[in-house]
Amino acid sequence: MITRVSQIFIFTALLVGAWSWIPVQAHEPADGEYEARLTEVKGEVTVFTVEEPDGVPGDKDMPLVAGDRIKTAADASAEVTLSGEHCVCLRADSEFTITSVKRSGCVLTLALGSLLAKVQTLMTGGDFRIVTPAAVAAVRGTEFGVEVDVAHPDQTHVGVFDEGRVAVSGQTGQPELLKANQETSVLRGGRPMSAYQLRRFARQRQFMRALRKRVQAVRRDWRALGFEQRSARRREMLQRLKLARAQRFQKMQRQEQQTRHGRNGNRGMGLRPDQEKMERRKRAIREKLRHPGS
Repeated sequence: MITRVSQIFIFTALLVGAWSWIPVQAHEPADGEYEARLTEVKGEVTVFTVEEPDGVPGDKDMPLVAGDRIKTAADASAEVTLSGEHCVCLRADSEFTITSVKRSGCVLTLALGSLLAKVQTLMTGGDFRIVTPAAVAAVRGTEFGVEVDVAHPDQTHVGVFDEGRVAVSGQTGQPELLKANQETSVLRGGRPMSAYQLRRFARQRQFMRALRKRVQAVRRDWRALGFEQRSARRREMLQRLKLARAQRFQKMQRQEQQTRHGRNGNRGMGLRPDQEKMERRKRAIREKLRHPGS
């Protein structure tokens, strides 16, 4: 059986070269890959890597590589920055994979949820795409949003804010070119709807304005790291975050044990000091009630 992830990768391969309006260059730039990094984490964010397939808590400044998958829980968000140039903000309940960080073919996959992005104008030969189960959005430099509704995962929505253009392709038909203040929707297996006035993403305008300021700050503070520095930081952070995950798991186990002990009437076992003190007072009161003359 072909999985959803497999379908997405097959879909991406079939659509390579579908955007004739994007210039193509035979040679990659000297710096052939983006440096990907988590630049902000809010709430419960989990990063799944080759080294840690069970996932570790996401943390600020964590280096990312192709193949890393990020999940955000309810009321959580994560910000991924590429070489201080492009910024992608993952919203709550999203599942996102860094498929490729090549400047000549950067591919980010959104399986579920939503993202907002600010992408700088690409240099000649650059290619930047967001892939979903139903569509591919090819970007040259713009402010845009992509959404895969959890309730309707076979439908993708793409919108462009105040600048730039995005070419949206479905699995059939011709790409639809979105301009500023336009959006479209695509059903899996179909072609994009004709562009229409921004509606679904209009409510995200205020957040997009805040993201612009955020991107300026990220770019100002960005400090590029060499390959060895990135590798060393990634190893250190993965080890630390793995330990944090284990400690959190042990804490949850202790809490479950305390709950079971309480249900079984084993008071005083595995309780906090304040809880033990309260239990002693309760026992003393019960003892006086049994023997009022003592």
